[in-house]
Amino acid sequence: MPNSEDRTIFAKRVRNDLRVIALCLRSCPGDVKAVAVESTFTCYWSVDGLNDAGFHVRLVNTAAVRQY
Repeated sequence: MPNSEDRTIFAKRVRNDLRVIALCLRSCPGDVKAVAVESTFTCYWSVDGLNDAGFHVRLVNTAAVRQY
């Protein structure tokens, strides 16, 4: 997770389990404003689950992230 100076302040590799992912996001320092998920054919289970867990989720094209 980058800060306002685009420096990573939190990084962790977790297994592909929605409960684990949500717990990890809740443990991040500060307040998580949004979660970016790569827009792929199979991403919707995570988007729906994170939305249900109360996170604001945004789909992103990872090839264009730096442009935004």
